[in-house]
Amino acid sequence: LDIYHLILAPTHACNLRCKHCYLPDHDTNLLPEWVALRLVDEWSEIVLKERGPFRGIFHIKGGEPFVVPYLGRIMARLTELKSLRLMLTTNGTFTKAEIFESLRICNNALDGQVTVVVSLDGASAPTHEKLRGVGHFTLTMIFLQNLQRLGIQTFLNCVLHESNLQEVDDYIALAKRLAISQINFLPLVPKGYGTILRCHQASHLQVYTVLRRAFDNGDEETRSLLAGSLPAISDQEARRNLCAATECVAAYRGLLYIK
Repeated sequence: LDIYHLILAPTHACNLRCKHCYLPDHDTNLLPEWVALRLVDEWSEIVLKERGPFRGIFHIKGGEPFVVPYLGRIMARLTELKSLRLMLTTNGTFTKAEIFESLRICNNALDGQVTVVVSLDGASAPTHEKLRGVGHFTLTMIFLQNLQRLGIQTFLNCVLHESNLQEVDDYIALAKRLAISQINFLPLVPKGYGTILRCHQASHLQVYTVLRRAFDNGDEETRSLLAGSLPAISDQEARRNLCAATECVAAYRGLLYIK
């Protein structure tokens, strides 16, 4: 893997209670700010030494990163260092102007090396809100439109289950309208809160069939969008051809997950 990737989940706290959440709780314990900032500095040193400027990602997840009180100070430290890419994975339900201003400043300082991964579990309000709650589709669309306005690279995460498989084509069309760079279609894993949805889990064959058809019948833009879903739609031979490394990366020095 050419680009190092550190994932930090400083808390399990979240403003939503999604039915399919894989976390076993929404514990509000928070990693101390000084530890998080030290991780930024140490990760920057490792990346600069072993890969060079912007060849490493500092990826903040949760829980929900936008409930972390010191998120702005992490972004400010990254802005000062100008050595790491920033990635955030969020439910996209936050609409305060100051959030987008912070993202704009950080993205400009890092030469466009900010990526926001937004969870959107359907192409329509009823489908998305079946998992995430009433009213949240509109908030997430506003969030995505603001990212589009600012020109910030945006990925989508979509958890596939029996009730939204039929929306895949509409979902891809929506992603194109929003200038999304990548879609990560993910199978529902009934874990944590999500154990109650086991009966709605789509089979691997169902997921493969739908995504394979979208990939094979899609144009160049569609195939590019589905890059994040390739493990679900490619056979072993195709994966060997598409990936630089096919071995397990669990012990790879460049991939870390800190909770």
